[in-house]
Amino acid sequence: MANSARNRLLRGVKGVDLGKAVLLFANDKCVLTSKGTLEHFTLHLGPNSKVLDVHRTTIGADGSSTHVTLFSITHANLAAMMQELALPIAAALIGLAHPLSPERMAKRRVGAIVGLLPTGADMCALTRVDRRRLAVDRKKLISRTWAPEFLDELYDLEEGKIFALFWCPRGRRPRKIGYGFPVTDCRRHRRLIWIPDQRVAEAFQLVGNLLEDMAARYGSYRTLG
Repeated sequence: MANSARNRLLRGVKGVDLGKAVLLFANDKCVLTSKGTLEHFTLHLGPNSKVLDVHRTTIGADGSSTHVTLFSITHANLAAMMQELALPIAAALIGLAHPLSPERMAKRRVGAIVGLLPTGADMCALTRVDRRRLAVDRKKLISRTWAPEFLDELYDLEEGKIFALFWCPRGRRPRKIGYGFPVTDCRRHRRLIWIPDQRVAEAFQLVGNLLEDMAARYGSYRTLG
């Protein structure tokens, strides 16, 4: 039933509304456009030329278009680059997840909100199609979020359900510090796992630096400016 509902929802969808930007899909390219700007970025897969490229398009006041290629790489070099990146990226991602307990959460004044990051069947219930673009219905999203009265309730969430974690120090505004989710281990014990936002940011920074270095080595790379 969930797959059927998802298929009906995605039928005819050509893009995703990301809030401040829109991601559009075509047969051989993806286009990212920031709302309210006169430029967009295109990832062209190059099925015929066998060259993948990323370029920026700027629309002038007279309606003319200026294209600047930011990155290009042959399919053969792309495969070699991804093979070399696999191990460093895996190493950067290992260790992101940490065990979590309600006792530690209570001691450190950490609370949880369930539903801010919808997954699984919730995606169908909380999304809508507008002008062939998939978008999250913010009113529905807010109406379905909730905070557990007792932190032990987090163990009862279905597998894959994600909750946001907030640090709530006295006299200061709460701050989101990461995401958590329940898992069932090999002994059929329920456990809580969390991924800190700070660790994710560090991993993305590391992976970004690796990608920039590899892009310059394997392809033609130009920084934004």
